[in-house]
Amino acid sequence: MKRIHALTAMAVSLVLSTGAMAQVTDQVTGQMSATVLAQDITLTQVETLRFGTLLPFGRAGTIRIHTNGVTQGVNALSTADGGPSLWTVEGIGSAPYNVALPASAAVTDAAGNNMTVNTFSRSGGSQLVLDAAGDASFAVGAYLQVGANQPAGNYNGTYQVTVSYN
Repeated sequence: MKRIHALTAMAVSLVLSTGAMAQVTDQVTGQMSATVLAQDITLTQVETLRFGTLLPFGRAGTIRIHTNGVTQGVNALSTADGGPSLWTVEGIGSAPYNVALPASAAVTDAAGNNMTVNTFSRSGGSQLVLDAAGDASFAVGAYLQVGANQPAGNYNGTYQVTVSYN
């Protein structure tokens, strides 16, 4: 009987000491932080999109204003006073941004005659990034669709340009 007590005491001692050695982990709560910048971005039109003074040739045509200032006419003549619109962007330095242009817009005269403006394009590469000071600029060109017998008049209109951070 003494022997059974000694073996039982030894087994209990082994279980207790094994349980005490198994606790070798610890848990600590870490800290973290983040700063969110204001997402202000400002777009300003410096120069309007100008198709110039036009002379239609009696058939439908187009006047294209390139972003570099070159003017091209097909079945219509545009004088030298045409040019792209110029825009400036201000925001967070070195931030990538995107420019969204419309699919089309219209210019209308006082009598309600209109012409469609479409195929808008902008200068700059596919990846636009503000400089370190948070500044950038770009130009916008487009096509003006001139009717075959477009009525004479002064045509004006608006179009939407949107900038946002990428």
